[in-house]
Amino acid sequence: MNSEVHQKVWTGTALGNRIGLDKAGKDFGKRQVIRGIDLSIGAGEFVAIVGRSGCGKTTLLRLIAGLEPLGSGQINIDDAPVAGLNPHVKLLFQDARLLPWASVLQNVGVARGPDWQKHASEVLRRVGLEGRERDWPSVLSGGQKQRVALARALVSKPSVLLLDEPFGALDALTRLEMHDLLAETWRRDGFTTVLITHDVAEAVALADRVVVLQEGRVTLDLPITLPRPRRAVGDATTAKLQAEILRHVA
Repeated sequence: MNSEVHQKVWTGTALGNRIGLDKAGKDFGKRQVIRGIDLSIGAGEFVAIVGRSGCGKTTLLRLIAGLEPLGSGQINIDDAPVAGLNPHVKLLFQDARLLPWASVLQNVGVARGPDWQKHASEVLRRVGLEGRERDWPSVLSGGQKQRVALARALVSKPSVLLLDEPFGALDALTRLEMHDLLAETWRRDGFTTVLITHDVAEAVALADRVVVLQEGRVTLDLPITLPRPRRAVGDATTAKLQAEILRHVA
């Protein structure tokens, strides 16, 4: 993404990290899951990766996160090869994965850095959970749990946020609320974002680019230049973009 476009969507003072994949590949036994992918993601860019189940989406995200070792090729974050977990890279999953024995505040401040309670409370306010600091995860709705999980990812001010279908289990209205929250947070904080989703409308609503993965290969890399803010259901231009993506997913 060029700097002129970034000025239209970015309102902060710092950007996230660049992500570069150079012929990245991954096998599980005799099964080739990721097949020599070349992909460049700009600092502060929002990229959605879509594809059918089993196409390699989650494996690709885990490779970027350093949760899986590469089989071949290279992945860089800025100019450093990915080699294990990076403290500046945070992940958000479909399951919020909160600690049931810890309060909301303790879940967000789980790393226990300096002034962790102050920072955790501030991020909870930003995600709309002010006043819920002492609640237990068991009393929260699905959407509230995902807000806590997002706050936990944001409290350390990540340079890269990786999301593995984080809204797939939510009802339609809650999902739209989470779309708005994520888009607002990304515009304000400027972290690089990679979203894995099976929902083409969600991808078009949120991303700068939509990448289609088929059998471990990139078959489409489509810029999304629609003005923001967006909605998952939009006008004829949105419908045309969604149809183009679906043609490559099928």
